Amino acid sequence: MLLIAGLQDSVVPNQQSVEFNQRLEAAGASSELILIPGVSHSLIGKTPQETRAATEQAVAATIAFFDRHLK
Repeated sequence: MLLIAGLQDSVVPNQQSVEFNQRLEAAGASSELILIPGVSHSLIGKTPQETRAATEQAVAATIAFFDRHLK
């Protein structure tokens, strides 16, 4: 499972993602958590550049995750 969250998320507390990731790993599941600083729940930053950078990071991480697990 791939979990991606913004560190400034006010919708879902980051601790929920951290705990979910820990429980997945404890259960033996493959799990990866990426917390992106400076962006909110929808990966929205204070500037268009921050939003774009976070989105690019999330997309790249998603493609890499799929590449590792679906080959």
